[in-house]
Amino acid sequence: MSYTLIGSLRSPFVRTCRLLMLQHGLDFHFRVLNFVDDEKDAAALAKETPINKVPVLVDGEQKVFDSRVIVSYLAKKHAWPELSIDDENRISVIYSCMDASVILFLMRHDKYDMQRSGFFLSRQRARIVSNIEYLSPWIEALDPRNPKHWNYPTMSLFSYIFWAEKRELLVVGEYPVLERFMNRFAQAPGVRETTF
Repeated sequence: MSYTLIGSLRSPFVRTCRLLMLQHGLDFHFRVLNFVDDEKDAAALAKETPINKVPVLVDGEQKVFDSRVIVSYLAKKHAWPELSIDDENRISVIYSCMDASVILFLMRHDKYDMQRSGFFLSRQRARIVSNIEYLSPWIEALDPRNPKHWNYPTMSLFSYIFWAEKRELLVVGEYPVLERFMNRFAQAPGVRETTF
């Protein structure tokens, strides 16, 4: 059974799904849409999903929207091990970083004054800092030699950090814990295949 995963090359949400699908040996076609810079691709995405976000998973007649729902759908369908509450919380914290960073990216893309002081901008930046602080003890304990440590939370974290650094939304060198994590997991399964 083959799936179609619709998304962009750069999206950390899409990359996380790709990493998990590769890890579990799922057969899928990756349909790339550059919806940020290409009007035709933006229109194509709008036809695929009412929430107008990537990724979208197509399984026959079934479409699944949003990366967390996609992972949940695949986990149930293929009997993947259930996540612990701690892992679910970590994923929520990582997704909070992603959400805040996507907001900052879109604001910058639309030429908002990113140096302006104000509650909203300050809150997004503060979310990222506090989330990294929360995750730091867990990140330090991760060992790339342990296959169980390359999982949904770590794939989400890796995808986020890589994307945020490429988009100049995060200076990884300012967070030694993140820099060490990226160096340790740079050769993890699927990383090379999903690097843009």
